Amino acid sequence: MEELINSAGAKLIFLPAYSPDLSPIELCWSKFKNFLRSYEARTSEQLDQVISKRDRSNY
Repeated sequence: MEELINSAGAKLIFLPAYSPDLSPIELCWSKFKNFLRSYEARTSEQLDQVISKRDRSNY
């Protein structure tokens, strides 16, 4: 496969192995999950209230 790609004039670049430490979205989800844990919401209604309250505080 590599020979075919090179013969077509394309450059094959390998991606590094997946690392959650280098992924910005993983950091975002981690902070969000910690935020939710701090409020100890146990039902979907409580979760909706916590998220809605947090959303309103950003505006």
